[in-house]
Amino acid sequence: MGGSMSITNETNVSLNIALKQMTPLYYQNDVKPGETMYRSTGAVHFTIEANIDYARRHQYSKMRKFVPITLLSLGSLLTLGSLLAVANVGMPVWFIKVLMALGQISVGGGMAYRELSKNASLSSHGWYAGYNHRLAIRGGPKVVEINGCRFISSDVVEPLTIVKI
Repeated sequence: MGGSMSITNETNVSLNIALKQMTPLYYQNDVKPGETMYRSTGAVHFTIEANIDYARRHQYSKMRKFVPITLLSLGSLLTLGSLLAVANVGMPVWFIKVLMALGQISVGGGMAYRELSKNASLSSHGWYAGYNHRLAIRGGPKVVEINGCRFISSDVVEPLTIVKI
């Protein structure tokens, strides 16, 4: 028998929320403050993941479900390639250069964005969905209103947390 997960957004910003195993199985994007994501699920363990919806930058999609599987497959090939290169069994030079380049990829961004990003996501493992959970996500950045426009303040950011209600 399954259960359900009910997750209310008690932050000041819109969230993208997902119930994941290896990839997002259930998700809802743009959950506004005060709104609730509800899903009937099987009786399995999930990781609950949430992140601030920065103008659709971090939204879940069907394509995002398949990317981790693809990366794991690619990662296995690259690991094999790295092992063969270390073992010095005649790897092509171009393949070794590709491995080196992939190891040097970094994600840029301004300091304010990096500071905000540290506390702008939540990943909580081991939630058994065989029950009817009522949960809330709290914390996140302070929202400042100036002339009727809402702005996210990067000065005061509480880490996102999940609590039973």
